[in-house]
Amino acid sequence: MNGASVHTDVLVIGGGPIGAVAARAAAEAGAAVSLIDRRPDLGRSSACTGLISPRTPSILGIPPDCAVREIRSITVYAPGGRTLDLDADHTKALVIDRSVVERALHRAARAAGVDVQLGTEAVAVSEEGVVLQADDMRWTVSAPVVIGADGPHSRVSEWFGLPRPEQFVYGVQAVVDGIDMPRPDRVEVFLGQTVAPGFFAWAVPAEGRTVRIGLGVVPGHDPAAHLDRLLEERFAGCRVIARTAGVIPVAAAPRTAADGVLLAGDAAGQVKPLSGGGLYPGATCARIAGRIAADAVVSGRPNHLLSSYESAWRSAVGREIAFGRSIRRIASTVSDRDLDEVFAACDDPELLAFLAEHSDIDHFHRLPDKLAHHPPLWGKVLRLVPFVAGGETAGLSGECTLAPTPETPL
Repeated sequence: MNGASVHTDVLVIGGGPIGAVAARAAAEAGAAVSLIDRRPDLGRSSACTGLISPRTPSILGIPPDCAVREIRSITVYAPGGRTLDLDADHTKALVIDRSVVERALHRAARAAGVDVQLGTEAVAVSEEGVVLQADDMRWTVSAPVVIGADGPHSRVSEWFGLPRPEQFVYGVQAVVDGIDMPRPDRVEVFLGQTVAPGFFAWAVPAEGRTVRIGLGVVPGHDPAAHLDRLLEERFAGCRVIARTAGVIPVAAAPRTAADGVLLAGDAAGQVKPLSGGGLYPGATCARIAGRIAADAVVSGRPNHLLSSYESAWRSAVGREIAFGRSIRRIASTVSDRDLDEVFAACDDPELLAFLAEHSDIDHFHRLPDKLAHHPPLWGKVLRLVPFVAGGETAGLSGECTLAPTPETPL
């Protein structure tokens, strides 16, 4: 096949969950689709923490029994040691095995008619199309539509002149055993500038007695050093089985479509800024991308993608991304000392019960509206105002609109 040229309707570059969902959606809408991934197999460790909402399997198009654990509780640690416990009476999150999910998604894509090619890398673009390489073979694929689902350092965005996400967090995670979590259905979260500057740390129970422990930091800090300290101080005696690292976009790219090209998932920054979770928003947008790509091919108008894709995906998840960016901006101004005071103000049984019941890891932006319908809690929430007062509070309402400017550990 060296030097040969082939044609497909839609070429999806990046065979992770987002690319697989986009490819399947395009195929089910009637397009001929090729999905490529440079990994020769899907068994490699992923930096994904695998904590998803109960609704995410249906968005991905996989059975809910893919989960290895159900989560009903969370303990959040303040810098000074105070804790807040949120205990729900129903499942709030699922823990998945990322490689198992990817294999299921690839099977579904193939069943929908997608031509899946592993061990195949997109290495360049030319006037004829996208140049692919597998081992010592090289060929060109022409396609009216290319979907870039190739991660935060997307080559597709670079090749086609699209901007990358504007803000990143650097994450690292260890899979450990040899420790006992207080509850198998409880996630632990650690806050503070000494623990995870600009983000947070987590401990998520996974398969058997293993725990996924990781954190993110903003640029300028060494995530590995912070993780080593966390393991030594809070999880002494654990045995590290594996380590992974990755880059988490926490702001959407300003533009995610061009003539005949769409970006989806991390490549577009379609990630929840508060948690770094990308499977729910990314899969939501991938389905939109796949359908629009197929429609564009069928209609013969691939250059019509720009306005329709941008508006569609931002309408679907843009409000959550905007809200998360606002909260992150506010949180960046709160010192560890003030954060301890915030915890003290929140340590109220009625408020904690409300948060445990109504918090939704996919839709945090809905929480203020829910609070508005619970007047007894207003006074308790107002105690937090001194910590977010001034210009940052004013910025919150402005960012929480459906803008054109707006979202893998969790």
